[in-house]
Amino acid sequence: GHIALQRALRSVAKIEGVISLKVIVDHPLLQPVVFETMGIDEPLHLVLCQTTNRMLKRFASHELASADFSGGDATWQEVSTLDNALDSLEQNKTVKGRWQIFRDLFFNSQKIIR
Repeated sequence: GHIALQRALRSVAKIEGVISLKVIVDHPLLQPVVFETMGIDEPLHLVLCQTTNRMLKRFASHELASADFSGGDATWQEVSTLDNALDSLEQNKTVKGRWQIFRDLFFNSQKIIR
């Protein structure tokens, strides 16, 4: 969870200007990522948690929140993001998707979460 959040923070940090960030996570990520980042729980991976906290300090302000995305009250942005993620997962199940993952292990290793 920390690695995925850090990748998202890096992509947002590339936007120019002052950024006030609101990170909304689904309930399964609440305890292992958000509670560790906020200092409520002891971090399982101290270095990953420290890196996430350091990356959050890049922004003018940040807010951490959670939501339940299983309900019908999701916004169109949330639904679109979840659809894109599910499409990517489905594509990775195909032979072509598995080949691309294998190729990325050697040529684009920075894109692979281990």
